[in-house]
Amino acid sequence: MSRGAKIALILSVSAIVLMILAVVLIAVFLVNVVTAPADVANNYMKALNTGDISTAWSYLTTRTQNKETRKGFDLKAASLKGSISKWDTSIVSNQNDEAKIIMNITGTDGSHHAWDMTLIKQDGKWKVDQVSRG
Repeated sequence: MSRGAKIALILSVSAIVLMILAVVLIAVFLVNVVTAPADVANNYMKALNTGDISTAWSYLTTRTQNKETRKGFDLKAASLKGSISKWDTSIVSNQNDEAKIIMNITGTDGSHHAWDMTLIKQDGKWKVDQVSRG
């Protein structure tokens, strides 16, 4: 194989590797942008359902924590412990530093509810800002 052919082969392989790397990095970035708020919402629900009220509280924005007293939150959250059999996110829209999520919830009694959740980025982390229960 001539020297020119070797150089062309090395450059071709390098270009292919760089393109694959670029596609992987873009995919990871896009998946993280969409799934990060949903992951926080799911972890929030899990904490509520298991009765881990301190963890659920930590997922709230400072603004929400200032609107709701800790005692009031503890009372509301305690009533949810073990009452949810299933939850899943059905819609996630994410624009800039705000995400809207619809959380479909099935209660242990068979009831179905949809919670509209708004998450915002606070200090670089997604936090639950508002929850309205349908």
